[in-house]
Order: sequence, then structure tokens, then C-alpha cells
Amino acid sequence: MEHKNFKFWQHHYNKLAFRNIDVSFDGKELHYKKDTLEAYARKDSSDSLVFDLVIMQDEYKPITDFFLANNIPFNSFIDLGANIGLTSLYIKKIFPDATVIAVEPDKNNYSMLVRNFDLNKLSNATALQAGVGKKDCYLLIEEGIRDKKDWAISFQEVDYETDIRSYSIVSLLNKYELAEIDFIKMDIEGAEKAVFEKDADLSFLSKVKVMAIEIHDEFNIRNDIYAILKQHNFILFNTNETTIAIKKDLV
Repeated sequence: MEHKNFKFWQHHYNKLAFRNIDVSFDGKELHYKKDTLEAYARKDSSDSLVFDLVIMQDEYKPITDFFLANNIPFNSFIDLGANIGLTSLYIKKIFPDATVIAVEPDKNNYSMLVRNFDLNKLSNATALQAGVGKKDCYLLIEEGIRDKKDWAISFQEVDYETDIRSYSIVSLLNKYELAEIDFIKMDIEGAEKAVFEKDADLSFLSKVKVMAIEIHDEFNIRNDIYAILKQHNFILFNTNETTIAIKKDLV
């Protein structure tokens, strides 16, 4: 495959072969197959980087292993900043009976997310094109942060109607009638600042067992989020760019 980052693709294909992951390419998209998991990925995007991180590097394996090793029931997963749905696919292959709510505001990522859900014939899994923040409102797309690829698109909350909705986490729980959440993944490109503002409704934290949050230090909010999570009885661990928060009574 021709690509401006030839070394990445060479290394990527070598790792795929080592992991016995099949891939085909039609000139625009890749089609990955790993055991019973399949996924489409766009060539000129960050999709393959996400596949590498989530599927090949097992980014969330410490969390799934924690549930399995401690015989903790896993019934619900909320994927905030779901991108093209790879984390949701990963979770559903391990916990096939879990309810999954995948939330992604960008229309192009969301389209891939829906296709990947359909490709894997997921049941009890909902894709929602929306953002998440402090309150129910609408969003405007902003210039992306960090490398500005498809996994780094950011949005601004506005009080007038646009074609992108945003919900508070409390509203999402009410919308889908979830009394508790076993696992929330939050990678929302800086919107975590709004979610954890001091006057935000943080009552959802009492219903969460485990969270994985990518905190974007461009917004200088890490210490505030850590303090809030500790106040709500979470123990914190860091792995790569992700903060894992686990309720104390589970450890």
C-alpha cells in the first residue's frame, strides 16, 4: 500500500502477520479479521492507528482481565468518543451479553462505527451520533487537537440548535435506563473538562465501577479530575495516556 508513512504501514503489516490477523485492502479501506472480530478502517485516517492500539496492543485488556479475574459481573459499557467502534467491538467479543452504548459526534467516524457494528452483527449495542459534556445542548465542530486526525476532532458547546446533539452522562443513563455502569471509556478530546466542572452533575460517578479516561493536558484539568475521582472513592492507575479509575470496594 502506498502511504506517506511507509514505515508505519510496513511495521503495521508485520505486526498483523505476527498476530495472525488477516487484512485486505480495496484501495480506500482496509478490512481486518481477527478471530471472530472484523472491522473496516479508512486508509487516509487514524483508523489503523486505533486498531493497532485497541485490538493489537490490547489497550483495555487490564480492565477486562480485572473483571474476569475477580468474577465481577460485566453488564454495561458506555463508549464515549467511540470513534469507529473498535473498543466496543473489543468489549462485546469478551462480554457478548453486555449492553453497549457507543457515543460519537463526528458524522464520518459515526458512519464507520455503524458499519462496524453491522459487520459484526452486534446485538444489544446502540450507536448514537452525539457528544457528551456538562449539559444537554448542541455542538459545533472545532479544529482538531494534537495531530488533528480523525481520532482528535473536538467540538464546542453552543446554546443554539445545530445538527449535533450533546448530552450529560446523567441524561445518557436516563435515556437508556441504566441503573449502573460497569465500565465507561472516555476519550472525548477535551470535553472531559466540561463533564467534570465543579458545578456539573457528577451523580453518575456513584453508579460507575470502572472508568478509563484519556485526559488531555492541553486543558490543564488533570489534577482537578483526579481530585474529583478520589473524592468519589476511586483508586487511580495510569497506563500510557489513559487513567484507569476503579471503585475502592472492588479492589
